Amino acid sequence: MWLIDTRSMRLVPFLEETPKYAILSHTWDHGEVSFQDMSSGPTDIIKAKKGYSKIEQTCRIALENNYNYAWVDTCCIDKSSSAELSEAINSMFRWYKQAGVCYVYLSDLDAEMSIDDGFPQCRWFTRGWTLQELLAPEHVVFFDSTWQFRTQKSLSVSLISKITRIGNDDLSHRRPCAAARVMFWASRRQTTRTEDMAYCLLGLLGINMPLLYGEGSKAFIRLQEEILRTGDLSIFHWPSAPNLTFSGLLADSPQSFENNGDSILYYDIDVKEVRQTRSGLRLETLCLEIEPGMQLIPHYLFLLSKHTYPYTYLVLQKNKDCFVRDNSINGGIALRHENTSRQRLYLDYAYFATYDSTKLDRDDWNRLQKQSIKLRLTDDLRVFDAVPLASWCSAHSLLAPIANLVITLGLRSSPYYSAALLLISRYMRHKLYFISASSPAMPYILSNIQTVSEQEISHYFGLSPSFSINRFDSPPDVIGVQNEFIVQLDRLRLRGVLKNKEELGSAVCPIKEIHVESSLI
Repeated sequence: MWLIDTRSMRLVPFLEETPKYAILSHTWDHGEVSFQDMSSGPTDIIKAKKGYSKIEQTCRIALENNYNYAWVDTCCIDKSSSAELSEAINSMFRWYKQAGVCYVYLSDLDAEMSIDDGFPQCRWFTRGWTLQELLAPEHVVFFDSTWQFRTQKSLSVSLISKITRIGNDDLSHRRPCAAARVMFWASRRQTTRTEDMAYCLLGLLGINMPLLYGEGSKAFIRLQEEILRTGDLSIFHWPSAPNLTFSGLLADSPQSFENNGDSILYYDIDVKEVRQTRSGLRLETLCLEIEPGMQLIPHYLFLLSKHTYPYTYLVLQKNKDCFVRDNSINGGIALRHENTSRQRLYLDYAYFATYDSTKLDRDDWNRLQKQSIKLRLTDDLRVFDAVPLASWCSAHSLLAPIANLVITLGLRSSPYYSAALLLISRYMRHKLYFISASSPAMPYILSNIQTVSEQEISHYFGLSPSFSINRFDSPPDVIGVQNEFIVQLDRLRLRGVLKNKEELGSAVCPIKEIHVESSLI
């Protein structure tokens, strides 16, 4: 560890025992002083750099408070050495924690501005690296752009908590907590390098791992894999994207945890052997099967917490040789009050997909084709949009009846005359609606497509009787039935046929195709 002698302004190495020192926290700008600059001594050229004044002021204030040494990240790390850089980043949380005091320099806080008005606008509160610099040291002192003392962390806990969304207790007394809680704190912060969004959280999470600049977002995947090895499964607890039906278990970035809240507890499930393989994340654990035999596709609940109530589960679905997260059910997170211990299914070294969710959606169609519904349109019709997009395969014109789905279709020559096909799926029961795409109900349906129910739709249209609805039920045991319907929407007349392509002797013959043709009146 390199420290700056606050009297001579020269770098001094310390290998084992380090003396008492002050440490600086700031946001980087142009003209920072590097390790090589300081190694050659504070020459006039070095002193002319914009960043030198920060080092000088840090040493001045530190010396006034009886600190003979100070540490500044711009010049106390030899960034030309990858080994030293990796050691510094993995040790930085400990260095800030061991510092006698941390001076925070807010370069964009004017001297005449109050902290109540100025703090929320400071860039320092938006950077990824400054999160650990806020939490690790016990004593944190804030200075404005003129290096005037403004406040201490202990004196402004409520204000800082409001800005950072970090609880008062966590600001006052750093304590172990769930990884998802740390991700929530970091969800609105940014770093210049993509990889640093993962590396800046290492110390907060108690993780050590090698740095691989150039790996991009994979750094965050590696970080989550390391967290899993500690037994903390809270990183599975993040709300999914609304337009993604299937995804891996791991998030793409801390931004995925932005809406989690600050009340996530520690998850402690007994998991044997967690490691990443070419087939996915390998672990041995317990899952719960949801009503086996009653759904079109079996679902499983992966227990995240055994000490919280209601119990928190991750909703999974079997995809080829591994499990994927099914976001069509409550965003992939389920809460249950009842005791489900009798439904336990032991998974011996099961594989769980971690990322590359686009590939998962594409590959999943190979498995779903036998259960999907074919949509056949005449040449004058085309599909304009599908929500969620992952439940619609445009290449094969297939609908996946595993979740609610809206498909907007209409004339190729006149997109003004269009309709929406709404499929409400619950287990193997499907409700099919044809409604006008210009209906006032469409914004509500599109924004709530994953959770909207048949009762809600009926109630909504009950309030708007001017819009007609034709509905057809497709029970799971239709045998040799052909249903035909005609819908009049504005000037567009749609004729639809639900066909069963299975052999008549089959015991169960679900609807396999929807044929739609049109005529303009």
